[in-house]
Amino acid sequence: MYYRAGALLAVFTFGSIVLWRSLTAMPVQPVFNPEVLGSSTSTFIHKDYPFNWERFFVAVEQVKKNGAARDGGSISDSPQGEVSGLIVPHHLLAGELIADGYKRLADSHSESAAAVENTQNKKRSFWGKKTSEVEDTAVKTVIILGPNHEEKGNYWALTSSGSWQTHKGVVEPDLAVIGQLQNAGVLQEDTALLQTEQSIGTQMPFIAEFLPSVKVVPIVLSNRVSREEIEQLVVALHDVMTEQTVIVASVDFSHYLRSDQAQQNDAEVRKLLEERNTAGLLQLAGNSDYLDSAPSLVTLLKLMDQLDVTETTILENTNSGILENNQIDPTTSYFEVIFSKK
Repeated sequence: MYYRAGALLAVFTFGSIVLWRSLTAMPVQPVFNPEVLGSSTSTFIHKDYPFNWERFFVAVEQVKKNGAARDGGSISDSPQGEVSGLIVPHHLLAGELIADGYKRLADSHSESAAAVENTQNKKRSFWGKKTSEVEDTAVKTVIILGPNHEEKGNYWALTSSGSWQTHKGVVEPDLAVIGQLQNAGVLQEDTALLQTEQSIGTQMPFIAEFLPSVKVVPIVLSNRVSREEIEQLVVALHDVMTEQTVIVASVDFSHYLRSDQAQQNDAEVRKLLEERNTAGLLQLAGNSDYLDSAPSLVTLLKLMDQLDVTETTILENTNSGILENNQIDPTTSYFEVIFSKK
């Protein structure tokens, strides 16, 4: 009898241990609750992404003082109008391009709000009364598209409802928009994968620096995504876009080529971007000689077309060989591109 009781206790204990291990081995997944749409509280906080903070602070300081002009390249003048879309790198060597992109984005919306307020102040002074409220053009949500570098996960578009801890503060998710996209069937949750995804984690400190009050919708896309799935995503994104929403493609371009070869390939991609040739870009999907996320660029371009954002301004194109004055070793290349309305 004692033997049987001991055996049963052993079986129960072993089963409990197995169950506990299986549960604790599962990645922590935030649970989306439709009843708390718009809440800034998430059930998971992403730890600070592995980051070269010295390089980050140098890049931010440089951009705040002088813009992103560097040896080997120069930044063109900022376009007029509010920035609706942005292409920036996720390689921190090009941190000044990332910082410059987000600063221009933030500044464009601040300048627009100031212009509206100035116009309305003039109307008030003429008519002696307030004619309308100042339009709120401040950015509230940033949707980030980037590659699924490791091609892991069980869906072609993955997200996280977690918050993002950085040295510049916590960046909160836009749970309302994430929920809408999940309900539309174009996103699935994979918090563990996004915790280590460079294309997303690298953006968060820059967002915290230049757009400290915004919420984010991080999306990583597989290079195996179909054209039909991209179209579904574009439709769903269009439905959640407002005047206070911007979309960022976090993309690096040619990889592992010499600087001169990288420049040749970049010239081809530049033409595709200027022409908004989405079919041509999709032909490069998965080809690291040209870029690491054609689906991210195609989604951005298609969305800009639907929103009638017609201006494409390529502010910078360079590579690590130029930035480090090394014309021999393998490189990564970068673009900084702004999309705005006239």
